[in-house]
Amino acid sequence: MRIISFLLCIQYFTVSFSQSSVVDKGQVFKDDVVPKIHISLPADSLNAILDPVNRDSDYHYKASFVFDNGNIKDTLEEVGFRLRGNTSRKAAKKSFKISFNEFDSDQEFYGLEKMNINGEHNDPSLSRAKLSFDFLRKMQVPASRTNHVELYINNIYFGLYLNVEHIDEQFTQSRFSSEGPLYKCIYGADLAYRGAAASNYNLSYYELKNPKGSRDYEDLAKFIDVLNNTSDEDFLCAIENVFNVERYLKCLVMDVLTGNWDGPNYNKNNFYLNYNESTGIMEYIPYDLDNTLGVDFIGRDWSTRDIYTWSKGSSGRPFYDKILSNSEFRDRYSYWMNEAVQGYFHPDSMSQKAYAIKTIIQNAAETDTIRTLDYGFSISDFNNSFGYFSKDHVKMGIVDYVQRRIKAVKEQLVAVAPQAKIPTFYDVILDHKNDSVTFILEVSSKEQLSQIELVYNWDFQSAVWRTPLVNESKTNRYKATIEWRAGMERIGYLFEIKDSLDQTIRYPRCDMFSIEKSSTTVPLFINELMAINSNGVVDEEGKTEDWFELYYGGESFINLSDYYITDDITEPFKYALPSKTVGPNSFHLFWADSDESDSANHVNFKLSGAGEELALFNADGALVDWIEFGAQISDISYGRKLDGLDEWVQFNSPTPCASNSRTGNAGFNELRQVRLYPNPSSTELNISTEGECSLQVLDVHGKSIYKEEFLNSIKINVSDWKSGFYIITLLSDNKELYSSKFVKI
Repeated sequence: MRIISFLLCIQYFTVSFSQSSVVDKGQVFKDDVVPKIHISLPADSLNAILDPVNRDSDYHYKASFVFDNGNIKDTLEEVGFRLRGNTSRKAAKKSFKISFNEFDSDQEFYGLEKMNINGEHNDPSLSRAKLSFDFLRKMQVPASRTNHVELYINNIYFGLYLNVEHIDEQFTQSRFSSEGPLYKCIYGADLAYRGAAASNYNLSYYELKNPKGSRDYEDLAKFIDVLNNTSDEDFLCAIENVFNVERYLKCLVMDVLTGNWDGPNYNKNNFYLNYNESTGIMEYIPYDLDNTLGVDFIGRDWSTRDIYTWSKGSSGRPFYDKILSNSEFRDRYSYWMNEAVQGYFHPDSMSQKAYAIKTIIQNAAETDTIRTLDYGFSISDFNNSFGYFSKDHVKMGIVDYVQRRIKAVKEQLVAVAPQAKIPTFYDVILDHKNDSVTFILEVSSKEQLSQIELVYNWDFQSAVWRTPLVNESKTNRYKATIEWRAGMERIGYLFEIKDSLDQTIRYPRCDMFSIEKSSTTVPLFINELMAINSNGVVDEEGKTEDWFELYYGGESFINLSDYYITDDITEPFKYALPSKTVGPNSFHLFWADSDESDSANHVNFKLSGAGEELALFNADGALVDWIEFGAQISDISYGRKLDGLDEWVQFNSPTPCASNSRTGNAGFNELRQVRLYPNPSSTELNISTEGECSLQVLDVHGKSIYKEEFLNSIKINVSDWKSGFYIITLLSDNKELYSSKFVKI
């Protein structure tokens, strides 16, 4: 018997790693400024793109690309450039796609392979889609990042555009750690059952973006079968085994509140489905959100439409109809609806957000003359559309729509059970090196829960074990760690939760989640770090920034691009290590200065001197290495006493890009006196010792820039070296005997 006494809303990840559904905006989607994008291409190429005869063409023309947001300015010499969209191709203000990997399959721009630049010609505010995507981010939904940009083509201002993150394998990898089948569902995608055969779903409106082979469409066929053909009695358990219902419900709340009629719940259009290979369930991803917040082409008043009969009724919308017909899902939908109207979608919040966007884009909108060509929207229309406005298909201004919508929703919303402390998501982290599993449950700021227990078993055995999840230092996170039992390959688990009234629910409701222990034995380690670098080593710009060092102790070569580093274990793919092939027993330095614009070895976070965590993941999301460190001391590093081994100690003499065991090198100095001077220096470096030596110099990237053999002494001209620090190493018979830091000023 399932005991369900209060409403539980969990955004879950049944995976062997930790993941964050809302990734950092990064430099490309920084939205407190309006970046400039410059496209340059031959005039005949541009004419061909804009020629009405070619408007349905997806041919990529070769162009150069410049991105400038005032903080970074980067150039790519060869990118693909073409029109994008459907009806927008007929508009005067076109939408464009920039493909960074069209002519070089390995080329990316800040982790992106493509960029969608949308004209937003239907919307006089040019902001409705952004407000809707930001709504999803607020609801912790994995949706596209957005920001406004100014587009220049051949130095001609083409206007103010919305940059919308492209949905592809990189998107699903960053949100779900999955590159499973990705289906783009366009008009006609009604999710109707067409039989069990996978081939029945190989249709134009279920466009498979990344074909995998003979099993293509099987996951989609299974999902549609369960969605349509499961009995009401079995539906809750069955659908949760194939679909992430909780995320869909949050997207549905956005659709219904904003009046997004051009999605699947009314118009069978504009969404993606991704088969999450890590979880075995289907993920829902929304896109194309410009027909919202008072925009209407079909004659409906979306500001008053009932939230419980919102879909197209008898036309068949199984997403909406089947899921909301289940009382528990309907309760959760009501819960998230109430959270939204009290929070982000409250009129005060939406008004503040809308007018903040308007302030940022005002100048770019005023000088955008192309936006006036489709519907004659003047600058007055732009200004008024944020408040109270009506013209053509735009029935209401943004604030006007939100106020009317909230009034109607509050009258329609049914009461749900009193809420205990609502869990929002959980993560599972496998530590392969220490053979343990950590479970983290994050909850909302509701009434305190009385107990959270982890219930688990091994390899489908009947015996179960229990362990409590413990609150982490008055935060909203609860945590439990268990040791992986030797010889076992799988663990099944569920959460059992009690509220303050001792009412109990188990999650999942019907079965257990499960994970398998994959192998990750690569000897790649977080080897040393410095979280307070005041007067220590400097980067290539002469700055003292936080840093950490990785050590690879394997016997063969690996590429670092297969790994990710993070200071938050709930966001394992926070920073992708750069593509760099490294060899055995090598050291690699990274600057933690939250400034990726400097170079490839500058990561997008800083280290906390008060202490935090640093974790290394592989591309499958498995934990490779993990260190939690406490409060640090200025200019004292913290590292493994011996490279790659377990014991961590403090180093008065840090050893970035060098072995931690080289602290002092007394054995060598007792045999031969070494002098390295002047240090620092801007012109020359002198090294003297006794006997014959081989000299090697490594830069901040660990790259060898200088080698030479010498007898007793050597003078090196360093005037052409970049400012920063270098590691000077002396060898004898291919054995490293001495290492020291040198600073070029």
